[in-house]
Amino acid sequence: MSGSGHAEAPEFARRGRERYAAAIRGGSWELQAWLYEFDPDSGTRGWAWWDLTHSADDGTTRIWVDTWGESFFACDELRWLALVAGSDDVSGPYLAKVERWHTAVAAEPPLSSSGDQVTRLRR
Repeated sequence: MSGSGHAEAPEFARRGRERYAAAIRGGSWELQAWLYEFDPDSGTRGWAWWDLTHSADDGTTRIWVDTWGESFFACDELRWLALVAGSDDVSGPYLAKVERWHTAVAAEPPLSSSGDQVTRLRR
């Protein structure tokens, strides 16, 4: 623990924070501001959580969100989430029709709770 009484972040989270800051050229999120972005009643959030799929073939995990047909939407809070959760690479967002999700769900088994490590996340 640090002198402030807060536990130090794990190494993967610190690396994710550094990758985010380098990619976005911004700074870290303040916790309260970041949590607010996940409020479903927020007027600024342009997406709704849809699903999470994982491909054992290439180790890719995809975060699926519904953008209500919008081709552009703010998603830095999702990028921050993926990176500080330990992702080595985050790309996207990529727009896809719901049929693409159906194909992914049929082809990709659900994430295992046996401790599989996710190495890449895509939205």
